[in-house]
Amino acid sequence: MRNFFHGWRRKLGCVTLVMALALMVGWMRSRVVQDGLALNCSEDGFYSVASLDETLNLVRANYAYKAPGQPFIQWFSVPRPANSQNITEMPDMKWRWRATGFGVGDLALTEVDFTILTVPYWFPTGILTIFSAWLLLFKPRPRPQPTTEPGP
Repeated sequence: MRNFFHGWRRKLGCVTLVMALALMVGWMRSRVVQDGLALNCSEDGFYSVASLDETLNLVRANYAYKAPGQPFIQWFSVPRPANSQNITEMPDMKWRWRATGFGVGDLALTEVDFTILTVPYWFPTGILTIFSAWLLLFKPRPRPQPTTEPGP
């Protein structure tokens, strides 16, 4: 077993496989729970990564006004009721581009303006799975050895 982890390919393959499995868990969890991490890194807004409805959403929000004392980092995790509507399904959402689960859109509310980039979970999960399979299963071809011709 110790010989299995020699070399960078096997180690990186195991790391990417663990990352793909973590994304798979997030994918299944996003069906019943809305999770996210928000960073209040400016006076007028925040950036957020949210997991909901089998998608990853990168969100930039600009406040019309900001309440004082907002925490710098904020984690949220909310159970998703069966009939709830997420932000990407709101009727006021204006999509600049949208195709097969991917999308870029804007939503203007009275207090906050949102810009949202949506990526379905299957995309990064699939890429990491294929990459880890390539790293773990395929061996590099041996380099050809230079041939030396016998001298006179």
